[in-house]
Amino acid sequence: MGRTGNVVGKIYAVSTAGAIFGVFITGFVLVQLIGTRQTIFLVALVLVAMSVAFGSLWRVRLPTVSAIIALVILGAVSWSGGHFSSGCLRESNYYCIRVSDEIKKGQPMKVLHLDNLLHSYVSLENPAYLTYEYETVLSEL
Repeated sequence: MGRTGNVVGKIYAVSTAGAIFGVFITGFVLVQLIGTRQTIFLVALVLVAMSVAFGSLWRVRLPTVSAIIALVILGAVSWSGGHFSSGCLRESNYYCIRVSDEIKKGQPMKVLHLDNLLHSYVSLENPAYLTYEYETVLSEL
């Protein structure tokens, strides 16, 4: 029983270290370098590859090799074909930033969207024009 506790403790320690390492690598390296969508896809591919390598699927050679080749080809085509483009003008560390055009109260406006939330309106013809009522109140203070 003493040996079992030792083995379980070591497995738990390695698991914890891997989780901490994974969080930091994902947050500070992968998302910065390749973006959120590509990071999620990459993690999915790594998990599938590990399940094939360490799971019972490795015993059946031909289907396993075929599945790995198909996944690699699918991943490469999807990655290079722009299927993972987020539709963002720019993807920051915190937001998907998009700018669109809209007519508001008879004026052409640029609309700033952060993720799926409408953040602000700006009139390029009249930058002093305030769209929201609370902005008008604040400008008078």
